[in-house]
Order: sequence, then structure tokens, then C-alpha cells
Amino acid sequence: MTDVVSPIVQPSEAAPAEAKENKHIDVVIAPEKGEASSDIDNLIPLDRYLEDNKKPYTADYLGIFFYPALTKELDVNGILPAVQEIEDYISQEIIDRRLTNTVGSYKEVMEKVKKEIEMSENEKIESKIDRLKLYISLMNEQKNKRKIDAYLDKTAIDLKSMFERAG
Repeated sequence: MTDVVSPIVQPSEAAPAEAKENKHIDVVIAPEKGEASSDIDNLIPLDRYLEDNKKPYTADYLGIFFYPALTKELDVNGILPAVQEIEDYISQEIIDRRLTNTVGSYKEVMEKVKKEIEMSENEKIESKIDRLKLYISLMNEQKNKRKIDAYLDKTAIDLKSMFERAG
């Protein structure tokens, strides 16, 4: 897996000409397989990753290296919408947990999800996607149930107080 960072490099005497002109220089950093979030991961915003790499981070995280070549016509297995669903879920979890919107936060959330569903690095991509989609579906169902329960509780309290005032 390769992370790409495009920092603004400060000019220095030993810096190349590109840096002296304050141009973006792409720096490729290849973390060790299975490595937890590094400091550099915490500097890469997810939206910037998408802009720079023309694919969501989920595609790289799951090892879907053929993702850029996929089109709607070629995607008979539904990988494109599945990757987007997973990316959206993890992004929402990052927001809900009040984490910074970075690759490091993505990895942190995804590691917890993988542990919870006991997903292995050796699983096939299709299996990983199916398990993640099922997990997301169950989590969204639970969230919706909690929202409905909270609404019903509030409605019951409102009705009770209305009857008490009328009574």
C-alpha cells in the first residue's frame, strides 16, 4: 500500500529547484504492511487523498488496485458503489467520533471494524467487501432503530405531559 503526500517544501540551500519555487513535490511513502497509523497518515486529509489519487482511500486500503480501470459497464460485481458505501460509512464514523478527517483516522476506524468482524488480511477482496457491507447495513439499522426509539420516547413524554396539563 502506498500513501502519497504533496507537501509544500520550504526552499533551502540544498533543496532542488522545484522546492525553491514553492511547487508541490509528490513524496511517496510506503508504510510496512499492517502498520498502524503513522504521523504522516495523520497529515493526509481523506478528500485530498481522493483528489490526488483519483480514487477513494477505501480502494487502496482494501487492495483494489484495479479500481481506477473500473467503469460502470465493467463493474459487474458492484465494486464501485460498494467502495463508495464503505468510504461514506467510515467518513461518517470519523465525523461522529469527532476525529480529524485524515487517512490516519480512517485506518483507526477501519481497524476497529475489522477487529469486530474478524476480517483477515488474507481474505479475497469480494469477501472483505461483502462482510463490510453487511456490517455497515447492521450498524445503520441499529442507528435507525435508536433514532426511532428516541423519537417514540420523546413522543410518549410529550403525550404524557399534554394529558397531565389537560387533566
